[in-house]
Amino acid sequence: MRQTDSANIKRMQVILKSYGYPGQKLVGATTNEAAFYVIQHSNQIPQYLPLIKQADAEDELSFRLYAMMLDRDLMQHNKAQVYGTQGYNFGGINPKTGKPEQHNIIWPIQDPARVNERRKKAGFSQTVEQNALGLGTNHRVLKMEQVRAMSGYSPF
Repeated sequence: MRQTDSANIKRMQVILKSYGYPGQKLVGATTNEAAFYVIQHSNQIPQYLPLIKQADAEDELSFRLYAMMLDRDLMQHNKAQVYGTQGYNFGGINPKTGKPEQHNIIWPIQDPARVNERRKKAGFSQTVEQNALGLGTNHRVLKMEQVRAMSGYSPF
């Protein structure tokens, strides 16, 4: 998967340099989203997030997609996300038992009490709780300190 993602982002870099973001007007909605997901699954998010934000401002991409990339960028920088779109899976040692554990979580969220309002305004059809179920976990409100204690290391 990493090889495919790496090859895809190399091709996407050529496209972005030649044409800018391949928005809906240029390539249609389906290809537009495919281009978004290539960037979303790369390590190039900090470089391209401003371009994605501009594409949203120009109605070339849905705000929902920008919100997902913003959340991914925040998570990669060990900050709480805004829209609750990003889950994370990691192993750690239970400090009480000393045994390995697997954790599947929704990454911490800024102002979690209002996240579903923000999600709805951003165009998400599911609540953060429904999104969590789709990612194979139950949503629970976590603070960054709790995640650090569970994992003992940074995710990225």
